Amino acid sequence: MQTRKMIQERSDSRGLVLDFCTLQHAPFHDSEAVQALLEKSLPELLADLSTLIRNLIPHLGPDYRKMGEEIYVHESARISEAIDIHGPCILGPGTEVRPHCFIRGSVLTGENVLLGHCCEFKNVLLFDGAQVPHLSYVGDAILGHRAHLGAAVILSNFRADHGAIHPGREHGYPGFPEQMRKFSALVGDDVEIGASAVINPGSLLAPRSCVAPLSSFRGILSEDELHLATGERRMR
Repeated sequence: MQTRKMIQERSDSRGLVLDFCTLQHAPFHDSEAVQALLEKSLPELLADLSTLIRNLIPHLGPDYRKMGEEIYVHESARISEAIDIHGPCILGPGTEVRPHCFIRGSVLTGENVLLGHCCEFKNVLLFDGAQVPHLSYVGDAILGHRAHLGAAVILSNFRADHGAIHPGREHGYPGFPEQMRKFSALVGDDVEIGASAVINPGSLLAPRSCVAPLSSFRGILSEDELHLATGERRMR
C-alpha cells in the first residue's frame, strides 16, 4: 500500500499530520502557531498542544466566552451542564458536548465537533467535523476532518507492558525511531472506526480508511483500506 510505503521510507514523523489531515480544517488554521505545530513530529505536537492552547487564548475574539480557568467556548457551541471539563481547553464553533462527557485538559476542537455522552478526552486535537458520539476514550490523539468513532471505541494510549510506543509499529516494521510514553493514534480525514473497536497505541490510520466493529487494530492502515475483525485487510 502506498501509505505504508511512504511512512516506512520516512526517517521521522515530522509533517505526517498534514499528510493525513487537511490544514484548512484544523482549528485556527490561519494561525502561524497552529501551522508550525502541525509540521512537528508526533511527540513534539502532543507535548506542545497545551502550550499552543494557552497561547491562543489571549487572541480569542469576543465570540468566545470563558467557562472556567483556561476554558473557553465559542458562543455557538452547545454544552451540556452535566459535564466535567478542565483546562487548558478551547471548544470551537458549533461544537457539541453531550451529558457526562469528561474533558481532562489540553483539548482543542475545530468547528462542528461532537464530544459525546460518557466519553473521555485528554490531550487531543480534533479537526472540523470530528465525531465521537458515545462511550469512548480518546487520549493523546489527533482526529482529522470528519473522522468518526462508533460507540465504545477505545483509542488506547498506553502499552500494557509499559513499554515505549513507536508510531506506526506493526509486524515487519519497527515504527518510527521516536519513542513516546503515551500516544494512541493519528486518525486521518474521513476515517471510520466501527463500534467497540480498540485502536492500540501508536496506530496511524490514513484518510478514508476503516476499522470494522469489534476489531483490535495496531499499526498502519493505508488510504481507503478496510481492516476486518478477523484481521483480514482489503480495499473499501
